[in-house]
Amino acid sequence: MSHVVNIFGNNVRYKQGTRSHRHHFLRTTMNSDPGHLPPTPDSTSSDPRVINRAKFELELEFVQSLANPFYLHSLAQQNILEQPTFVNFLEYLLYWKDKDYARFIQ
Repeated sequence: MSHVVNIFGNNVRYKQGTRSHRHHFLRTTMNSDPGHLPPTPDSTSSDPRVINRAKFELELEFVQSLANPFYLHSLAQQNILEQPTFVNFLEYLLYWKDKDYARFIQ
């Protein structure tokens, strides 16, 4: 089952409970330097690596924004934290706890 969540004005589709695309992304597009980031993709690209990179960067930015107490407070005031789709998305984002992904969080 896939879900769509709007993050920073972008609709992000994710499949609940899947991790294979993330591991494929790391094997195919990232080198060992966490500071190495390829150029930002344009929205018309159909290259899966470019699409995965854009999704990775968007999810990374969102995960980092969750460290901001003012942002969390804003989400709570809008009752977004209680929406089932948002809760499912947060569960999906738990892969950022893995060391292969956590190293990118600043």
